[in-house]
Amino acid sequence: MTSQNFRLTAAWCAIFSMVLAFGTIIFSAAVLNFDPVLFNSAISNNAAIVLPLLADNPALAWWPSIFDFFGFYLLLLPLAVYLHNLQKRKRQTG
Repeated sequence: MTSQNFRLTAAWCAIFSMVLAFGTIIFSAAVLNFDPVLFNSAISNNAAIVLPLLADNPALAWWPSIFDFFGFYLLLLPLAVYLHNLQKRKRQTG
């Protein structure tokens, strides 16, 4: 993978990841009926507040979880590719 291709891939992963991370916030707020007080306390203080809501309808946790996984962990993909290429070059030279 050339340096230019890697930069382009990393940039698109970051942009796509940002959209998905924003989706996590939107879907999490929707689970809490867009209540800003409940949303703020669930994020900053105690996430266990959300558990009674999810016990009634566990499907509510599906989309925020999917968006969370792909939104925040997709950013690690370019790092993994970079470290893999770095180790590959070290093995070839050493």
